[in-house]
Amino acid sequence: MNIETMTQTIIRIMTRAVFMTAALCSHPSWLMAATGQAAATPATTAPVDVARLVGAALQGRGIVAPETGLTFLVALTLLSVAPALLLGLTSFTRITIVLAFLRQGLGIPGVPPNQVLAAVAIFLTLFSMQSTIEAVWQQAVQPYLGGKLPPLAAAGRG
Repeated sequence: MNIETMTQTIIRIMTRAVFMTAALCSHPSWLMAATGQAAATPATTAPVDVARLVGAALQGRGIVAPETGLTFLVALTLLSVAPALLLGLTSFTRITIVLAFLRQGLGIPGVPPNQVLAAVAIFLTLFSMQSTIEAVWQQAVQPYLGGKLPPLAAAGRG
């Protein structure tokens, strides 16, 4: 068996596994059985009245408004992308490299540990970007939170 045949076989198996997992996980009976709702749900269910739910959401009867959901989605996205932004858009990487060179130059390669160097690099990065952070806060975030600026305009200013 040559490499190409083995590669094609592995790709075929992985593709089937992904499709089977997606098919099994997306079926409602599997989802209800996994959460323990299968026994509590009757065999026949009435269709959901989407218009009533949307109307209740717009009237503020305890259902989350779309703006809140969108804000939550944006916040989760930013939290998941934050490490990449820290590495790519700030001087964190350069400060970490300089601190590592300094540690090697002093002849003590293990002290301080890498976690301490990372913490010092984060502090120095925030310290060096303080004026930029304050400007973005005053020009974009505060007007957006106050309702004076739409989200796209706030993103353009920030």
